[in-house]
Amino acid sequence: VDIPRLPRALSMEVRVRNSHAMVDIEGVSPLINTLNDTRRQQWRLGIYTTEQHRHTVEQAAMEVLRVKRATKQDKLIVT
Repeated sequence: VDIPRLPRALSMEVRVRNSHAMVDIEGVSPLINTLNDTRRQQWRLGIYTTEQHRHTVEQAAMEVLRVKRATKQDKLIVT
């Protein structure tokens, strides 16, 4: 099982002036929050096994992780 760390939240230490005061840019613009949400949604883990154990591991992963369907990762072709 390959479980990478969740991505750190992006932050910009930028302050901007709204009509009343200086505020963090995250309070004015949804961009940073949208980027952070997208990064969390794209986070994945990997489970690897031999062909011999594929079905058993797939069934266990679907049950434990509540995966609805199997996904396939194509092999990377290095030239």
